[in-house]
Amino acid sequence: MTHLSHRNIITFIQFHNVNDKLVLVMELASIGALTNFLRDNSNNKIPPKMYQNFCLDVARGMEYLSANQIVHRDLACRNCLLDKHGVKICDFGLAIRSKSKKVKKPQKLAIRQLSPEAILEFRYIIQQAKR
Repeated sequence: MTHLSHRNIITFIQFHNVNDKLVLVMELASIGALTNFLRDNSNNKIPPKMYQNFCLDVARGMEYLSANQIVHRDLACRNCLLDKHGVKICDFGLAIRSKSKKVKKPQKLAIRQLSPEAILEFRYIIQQAKR
């Protein structure tokens, strides 16, 4: 995913092999995980506009991935980071590059976020909404 460049996608910088372990270097998202931010501020009144901006950031990032024929397959708050500019999608460990992919056997997936065709037919489709 080294070719991705979008304000709502975490930027991969480089990787190193340290003692036979792969270490990824990515941009710093100074505020941290969206999950932690929401949990830590659950007692405070987060303005609805902030929630709306979070959703728009994620939607823009996913639209960019879709335009580049990438299916994330594990989009969740735990895989979104925050910096001063907004939400950045991260963790592309389950991502695939494909317009449509039919797999021969079940794979490790986040079941709660899967579409019916992914569960029943092991098929993942990238579709752009018509404008």
